[in-house]
Amino acid sequence: SAKGRDAAVRRVEGKKFCYLCMQEHEVEIVEIMELGEYKGEEIHYLASYEYCPVANEYLETESLLRSNRSSMKEAYHRSAVINAS
Repeated sequence: SAKGRDAAVRRVEGKKFCYLCMQEHEVEIVEIMELGEYKGEEIHYLASYEYCPVANEYLETESLLRSNRSSMKEAYHRSAVINAS
């Protein structure tokens, strides 16, 4: 399972070619709490990555990048609503 940062395994995908280790194996999709900046504010949000157990590294694919960007924007808007209250 995912090592290093506090990552929660969301799901395991079937075997696929891994661009981190250049081998074919099952890839875990993990969720990690990240800190990003959006519109000048620091935002905590849940980001998803592919995890390669061979390389012990995370990969953000193009589709995960789009999903993570949306997650950060949603967290920003939730924060703005809470701070406006």
